[in-house]
Amino acid sequence: MKYSFRERFLYFSLPLYFLGLDQVTKYFALKYLYLPGRVINIFNGFSLSATINRGVSFGLLNFNQDILFYLLTVVIFLVILLFAIFTYIEAKKNIFIFFNMLIISGACSNLLDRIAYKGVIDFLDFYYLNWHFPTFNIADICIVIGVFGLLGRIFYYDYIKKY
Repeated sequence: MKYSFRERFLYFSLPLYFLGLDQVTKYFALKYLYLPGRVINIFNGFSLSATINRGVSFGLLNFNQDILFYLLTVVIFLVILLFAIFTYIEAKKNIFIFFNMLIISGACSNLLDRIAYKGVIDFLDFYYLNWHFPTFNIADICIVIGVFGLLGRIFYYDYIKKY
């Protein structure tokens, strides 16, 4: 099955939309939220509070030393590049790549932050009483949806469709 122009346009424009949306929301988070003690409570259990995360998911590998931060940034860039090549190969085989593109758009947006701000801007804060889920952003949502969609696609084609 060959993809139509419309399908290809969707594959590339929608992830670009999410990358742009993430960058715009991060701009406003930096401008209006990244102030000492600034928290906007939306409702009980959800607030907006900007932080800069120098690590990866959930603050893991959060290095204070610049050399380790830059090394991690290079590794992240290489992983994105390899995943983009993998996605290109899958697209040439006419495999559904929408979830791959979500992962790439989220990862690229966070990589842009790492380069521009020396860390990723996170601002969505869910909590219960004194327990806070790690703060995240729109790019993280794209990555999580993309990973679960990709896993679902793999599971469907490798296990369900076989039988």
